[in-house]
Amino acid sequence: MIPFACTYQPLGVIAMATLLCCTASMAQPGSTQAVEAELLRTAQMWNSRQRADLARQSIEKLLTINPRSPQGLATLGDIALQEGKTQEAQSLLARLQSSSPSSQSTRDLTALINAYGPGKQQLAQMRLMARAGRKTEAAAIARQLFPAGPPQTGSLAREYYQIVGEGPPPDAQPAAQVAVQPAAPNTADAALTPEKIKRPSGSAPFRQTQAVRDPVDIALRTGLAALDKEQFELAERSFDQVLQRRPRDAQALGNKGLLRMRQGRHAEALPLLDQAYAIDHQSKWQDLRTTAQFWAHLRAAEAALQADDLASAQQLSQQALQQQPDNLQALMLAGEIKARDQDAAGAETYYKRALQRNPGNVSALTALADLYATQGQPERARQLLEKTAQQQASLAQDLQPLQASLLDREANTALEAGQLSKALGLQEQALKLTPADPWLRHRLARTYLRMQQPESALQVMNAGIDLAPTEPDMRYARALIRSAVNDDEGALSDMRKIPEAQYSDSMRSLLNSAQIHTYIAQTSSDPVQAKARLEAAERAAGNDSDLLYAVSNAWFRMNQPQEAVAVFDRRMARLPAPDSADQLRLAQLLGRAAEDNRLQSLLAQLLARKDWTADQDADLLGIQASHLERQVDQATSQARLAQAQRLAASPLHQGQTTQAQRSAARARLMLAANENAAALEQFDIALKDSPDSYDLHIGRGNALARMYQLEAARAEAQWAQQRAASQESYRQLALVRLWQRIGQPDEARALLASLKAGNPDDTEVLLHSARLERSESHYAQALSSYRDALAIERRSLPADGTAAPQPSSVTKIESDIASIEGRRQSWVEVGQTGLRKSSTDGISSLHGWERPAVAWFPRGYDGLYFLHVDQVHLDAGALPRNASDAMSYGQVAAWPSARYPTTGAHSKADGFNVGFGYQADRWQWDIGTTGAGMPVTNVVGGVAHTGDWRDVGYRLEVSRRPLTGSLLAYGGAHDPITGQTWGGVVATGVSARASTNVGGFGASLSGNYAALTGKNVRSNTRWQLRAALDRDVWRTPNQLVNLGAALSFWGYARDLSEYSWGHGGYYSPNRYASIALPLEWSGREGKWTWLLRASVSFSSSSSNAMDYFPTDPRLQAQANALGRSAVYTGGSSTGFGRSLRAVVEHQLTSNLALGAQFEMDRSAYYAPSSLMLYARFLLDPVTAPLVNRPRPVQPYSSF
Repeated sequence: MIPFACTYQPLGVIAMATLLCCTASMAQPGSTQAVEAELLRTAQMWNSRQRADLARQSIEKLLTINPRSPQGLATLGDIALQEGKTQEAQSLLARLQSSSPSSQSTRDLTALINAYGPGKQQLAQMRLMARAGRKTEAAAIARQLFPAGPPQTGSLAREYYQIVGEGPPPDAQPAAQVAVQPAAPNTADAALTPEKIKRPSGSAPFRQTQAVRDPVDIALRTGLAALDKEQFELAERSFDQVLQRRPRDAQALGNKGLLRMRQGRHAEALPLLDQAYAIDHQSKWQDLRTTAQFWAHLRAAEAALQADDLASAQQLSQQALQQQPDNLQALMLAGEIKARDQDAAGAETYYKRALQRNPGNVSALTALADLYATQGQPERARQLLEKTAQQQASLAQDLQPLQASLLDREANTALEAGQLSKALGLQEQALKLTPADPWLRHRLARTYLRMQQPESALQVMNAGIDLAPTEPDMRYARALIRSAVNDDEGALSDMRKIPEAQYSDSMRSLLNSAQIHTYIAQTSSDPVQAKARLEAAERAAGNDSDLLYAVSNAWFRMNQPQEAVAVFDRRMARLPAPDSADQLRLAQLLGRAAEDNRLQSLLAQLLARKDWTADQDADLLGIQASHLERQVDQATSQARLAQAQRLAASPLHQGQTTQAQRSAARARLMLAANENAAALEQFDIALKDSPDSYDLHIGRGNALARMYQLEAARAEAQWAQQRAASQESYRQLALVRLWQRIGQPDEARALLASLKAGNPDDTEVLLHSARLERSESHYAQALSSYRDALAIERRSLPADGTAAPQPSSVTKIESDIASIEGRRQSWVEVGQTGLRKSSTDGISSLHGWERPAVAWFPRGYDGLYFLHVDQVHLDAGALPRNASDAMSYGQVAAWPSARYPTTGAHSKADGFNVGFGYQADRWQWDIGTTGAGMPVTNVVGGVAHTGDWRDVGYRLEVSRRPLTGSLLAYGGAHDPITGQTWGGVVATGVSARASTNVGGFGASLSGNYAALTGKNVRSNTRWQLRAALDRDVWRTPNQLVNLGAALSFWGYARDLSEYSWGHGGYYSPNRYASIALPLEWSGREGKWTWLLRASVSFSSSSSNAMDYFPTDPRLQAQANALGRSAVYTGGSSTGFGRSLRAVVEHQLTSNLALGAQFEMDRSAYYAPSSLMLYARFLLDPVTAPLVNRPRPVQPYSSF
């Protein structure tokens, strides 16, 4: 119903006319064309204000007057396209092609359908280019989209000319001069409309100035032309440019004032026009100021009325009327203010003045008739309309909705008085006047139902469907009547013919409880509309517990547990005293949603009750066991094993539960606590009473698999496989996980393929498939499944653009996708590492730097190639000037002191390390060279393989790597007496490492054996063993603190730690043992990542005596002959040490990260330090996700 008693809104006369669907021309009466023109203008105005609903009402009114109006049909098509209703637009185009095949309107709608359909990407690109200021490209796209010019219907023409007007014309012709029109602010009402106010023409001096090629004048002309084209932003920029150079330019000031008027900012126009008039005293500025003042008063009055400030509204409207006493809009607004102030006589006076001004104005007639009806004078209102229809035949059709509304109001009064027959007669009269009004038909049908005439009620509605079969409100009105006569199937049939996007809340509420399960079943196949359907289902369910529980289950299937719980929360809030069954169901939902804080308090209350049935006791046991299981999982994940075991042994609810039920619950808890043997025992007890339980067999298989009784576990999996087809998908997924646990990925993949065929939109199935493929390093296949799952999850997000938290499931899938895509990331990284170890200058000291530069590039998803080119500068310092201070260096001890150079030669080296290699999940290899350009150059490299065996991860490696603890060991050196070269030591050998979890600790054992060789260096062998335990003592999603202990043992065949000829300059005690206690903190906060590792240690070492020259007996003899003790004495030592490593990294942009690393070791005779600054640049496209640890560049020498 259109309520006849509604008051005007402060949008003015046009708004009222549109809202009542009875707009008429504000021009002189008697012209149907004028009425149509005014309705078109009204529709265009509302459309420009993004009020498509009111624009549509005006056009539908126009089509009631002239159903074949080409402009009306085209405009309605434009509105439909803006609302996304392409099918409606196509239907309107078909009508146009039938009735007016060659009209401009037909061509316009054809172009619009193309622009919003096949050409929508071009349209979007055109707008994007225009917003970005790329006018030339936008203009080119606009001309391509509309080669014959833009459609004159709708707003695209203005947008087209704004873009093309600012871009270069296709033929590069000069822009035409823009005609200027003088304003006539005090003439007809039409001239007073702000949108119609024209720019005042310039004076002769101004026209002369236009000819001058002055940039300021050019800017002024540009602004004037833009103002005429309604290119307001360009006009304002141009006028501002003029005023910056000529602040007293009257033309710029005045036309900027006009711009403000055109923008509806009349109050802001006043000072600008005052300034313009003060400068050149032309009457045109005064005229415009008068007009601006009028509109400023009128708009301020409307705003005051909207704010319910009637006193201010009255004062402002009177000020407007003082300026223009006969202005129709001002009169209507003054009448509305009086009506709101309960001054009926005053309102009548103003409405009558408006009718004197324009006797055929439908808005004024509506307002006056409404006033009469509100005052209890419906007959007087009806006489007013009948008299006007007789006097002005052209308005008779326009007044029919008003007459029908009056009759309907009288009918409502009769119904309230119980006068059904009188009401029926009035409604039937009203329906003859407006047969297409669905709600008038609905009210008439309701009256028939009250009179026990359902057939007549349905006939009334069926006739309406015949008139408007595609009208949503008509369908909805009939659905309501069908529902009222218990024709639910017919009601649903009508509702399904209404587009879902046009559903109102009341429409959704019509979907009764009998159809709730149908809607729920449709959620998986139609997830885009699932949210609206489930909300409608909840409303229809009322307080029916079973139906609401079904709605909650559907929310869980959509992966929205909070919404699932909220369904029952709302029900509980509606109930004055929820019973125990309600509380039990709420507890089940809280458990499934893992809202354990709420569940814990509720569960305590439920466990204290003793009045449960056997089934309820079983449900309560299941809720309690699931709650405890989640707590056990959390404790286990945080390595709190003792707490996990205590929770797993918690007392369980008994009541009327069976031993088998309790054993099954206990088995789940023991399995979660990694008490696999105890879990297996409980599963066996439960299976005695329930030998065919699918869940128990799956659980028993998991316990066996964890105990590595793989054959027995495989037997359980095969038993379950034979029965899987009849199980729900989540139970079949449990079997998938069991197959993976026992190392049967093919069986898991086959079962997943079957599940995907039957459940293509089940995200859990897709995610299990993705994880399986990822575990097998099939990354492309995993990525496909992840993306399918993400697309389905995103369908449940709001489709209307409203802000809402992103579900954690979506975030997790996006993270997994980013992690896989990151495997194809290319990047380069560089660093500068400063080296510092102070000892004996020229011999064992080491200063300098390494400058690693690495390029990484992917091999699909499988792995990464890398190329290292590292620059190295090493400096041990100047050799001692006295031979006595250099006896332990080179061959000095074997020659007379006179042979030793006293120049203090510098011991240094510069070179490069170059390496190329590949890193993948299982295999890594590299080959390269170190010390290129140094005294000794070595070929290095290695091959490594990583894998898993049961719960043990391992790494095996064969490698040849440099020793870098000194200049001698790293790049070799020259003997200061003979010039011969020695050093450049490499370790060639094998290594192995194994790691696992033991009792909540990470445990690892590693060892290596290597042959150590160098140029003119005595060969050596080395063995190393290391055992370590560590544990995460604090963990959050982005931070980790780890505490550990490590025990190390080394052994070298020879101690070649010294720097004389034949020694290698690397620390090599015959026996070494140490214990270290490291503490590490790593994490990420925003774009910062860090790593801080500190360690304290105690060590013990011993070495045997060693000759100065182990490779050359002749030199050893020469030294002895010179009376020098050429033997390094052995011995043992103990001591404490400490070390620190600190790394910080900042992700400056998506491409660039900068970082720094500081390392130091401190012990009695060993104190090296290093500082690295590094940068990493990721090449586009950037796909790698942020990680929780920094990644400093690793020099090739430290592989």
